[in-house]
Amino acid sequence: RLQNVEPAAGKPGDLRFDIRGIPYRTNNRRFKLGVEAFINAPSGDEKSFAGDKSTSGGISFAPELDFKTVQLTLNTGFNFRPNGKFNDFTVGHEWTWGLGAFVPLRDKTIRLGAEIFGSTGIKGSNSTFNDENTPLEWMVEARGALDKKKRLYLGGYGGTRLTTGYAPDFRIGAFIGYWFNVNDEKPKEEPNLKK
Repeated sequence: RLQNVEPAAGKPGDLRFDIRGIPYRTNNRRFKLGVEAFINAPSGDEKSFAGDKSTSGGISFAPELDFKTVQLTLNTGFNFRPNGKFNDFTVGHEWTWGLGAFVPLRDKTIRLGAEIFGSTGIKGSNSTFNDENTPLEWMVEARGALDKKKRLYLGGYGGTRLTTGYAPDFRIGAFIGYWFNVNDEKPKEEPNLKK
């Protein structure tokens, strides 16, 4: 039986919850490797391709080069999601990637930048690197610290797609986050090296 579905022109997407960590960084802090795990809560409209019908999630890796005046980022990972279908178009698990450049301002209390990102289906050979399942997008992002220690931050982003495929014509969003050290970066007391 065919179902008449009319996707809405604009709908809020699924809520996303992230946890991030930096398992490795060089002593001069020029290079660091970030790891991120996330969960998407099914709050968006699946019939408008603004969300999934059940909880989904994924993991990504984000190496970063910090040149003090500019930060270059790369991220790649996997989004594990339930299968979705609209007429002959099918979506499922995805491989994602992105490349960005960000500029810290006002003693690193503000960060501005832009990113190009995309994905492709990994469900099967018919969904990998075809036009429908391999969209490419761009966005600009701004983030600002809300406290003196620069640990609580608020930000937003917006952008459009660059190619045809499974992506919105325009994407806009907001986020809030907080970071903290798992281990002290410096020992509380200097070690006594004299014997």
